[in-house]
Amino acid sequence: MNIVVIGGGKPGKFGNDFCNRARSEGHDVYVISHRDYGTNDPKQIVADYNNVSDFLEKFKNLTNHLDKIDIVLYNTNAYSYPGTPEHLQSTGTVSLEQWEQSLKLHVVIPHSIALESLKKMSKGSGIVFMTSGMSYDLKRTTWTDRAGYAGFKGMQNHLMIGLAYHNDKEAIVTCIAPYFPYEDKEKYISVLNNAYEYITTLTAESNGKIRNISPDVPLQYIN
Repeated sequence: MNIVVIGGGKPGKFGNDFCNRARSEGHDVYVISHRDYGTNDPKQIVADYNNVSDFLEKFKNLTNHLDKIDIVLYNTNAYSYPGTPEHLQSTGTVSLEQWEQSLKLHVVIPHSIALESLKKMSKGSGIVFMTSGMSYDLKRTTWTDRAGYAGFKGMQNHLMIGLAYHNDKEAIVTCIAPYFPYEDKEKYISVLNNAYEYITTLTAESNGKIRNISPDVPLQYIN
């Protein structure tokens, strides 16, 4: 398969491990990263996540020779604004620039990439976003200062649902909500394997769904 991963360059993290496994199984993997990790791989490029037009142009250049895109994985979990207690107190000030940066990263770029990818997709192709339990857990009492991250991931969830039911190529669009316990190698490998299997074997049942993938709870759809 032709697989494009947004955020798969950093060694030791899920995105890179996913790419390495996919390559080992014979898939062609193309990566867009926010940083140059010195791989000298022509299938791995760097793009500016704060510049939507530049990012989209880089994506087109990386994939223009492909007749078909089978899977796009938008793998991001970066900081988002507002994201600290200080941002939510009377002594703080609102940063429009940081709001816009977060919107670009979590909503505008994945929306743009999805639409561009659909031009080379067909029935059964897949678009996979990465979400967080914070985006749908409104009863949580932890990480409550991460309002921007939770909120923009929630918006990405709804973008996923809209694309799932209205894309014109019968592509499957879904989210995964994983927890990667990097400190526990055995548990991490289990989550990595479950996430990999889900992403590479999408079915119609996956369309419009958020899939929880955690080492401590059963695999399940949360919607």
